[in-house]
Amino acid sequence: MASSTANATEGDFDGSLEYAPQFPRSPPPPLPFPTSSGSEGDSDDPVLEIDDMRNKLAHNSSMVHYWTEKCVAAERKLEDLTRQVNNANYKREKHRIRAQRRKFKVEDLHMSEEDAKYETTTIHKRGDKHRQAIRGAFNEGFEKFRRITADAHRDIDWDAVTVSAAQEFICGGVDPTQHSH
Repeated sequence: MASSTANATEGDFDGSLEYAPQFPRSPPPPLPFPTSSGSEGDSDDPVLEIDDMRNKLAHNSSMVHYWTEKCVAAERKLEDLTRQVNNANYKREKHRIRAQRRKFKVEDLHMSEEDAKYETTTIHKRGDKHRQAIRGAFNEGFEKFRRITADAHRDIDWDAVTVSAAQEFICGGVDPTQHSH
């Protein structure tokens, strides 16, 4: 029991134990100095009254010194506890700010990911429409080309040249020397 209460000091009024760092204890208050006579009011001797007054002043001075030491010790304890509370508040605020920054970064990344998906989808859809328009124009143009060249070059069978073969040839998928036409 002595080891568990070594770091604890009893509370001032409710008897609860408060854990705090131990500071050097100040000496107990000095005992009151006895007066030279049994009762202070019986003597008319000025020397005795001066001695009594000197004893009272010495006693009051020692009490002031005692309470000053107690106040200084309590002030040190309060400064230490204030420093601990300030450090804890600083760390809590620092962690809150870091968490908020991480949250904002995650939101920014999430938004940029959503934006990228949207733009990719939009570009893809626009690309499909564009590709379809190009394919339609190519097919229409190729048909016109076949009709015009069929009149000019009657010896070539233009019906044998398909649209897909022409697209492959134009896109570079087929070696041009493979075609006999």
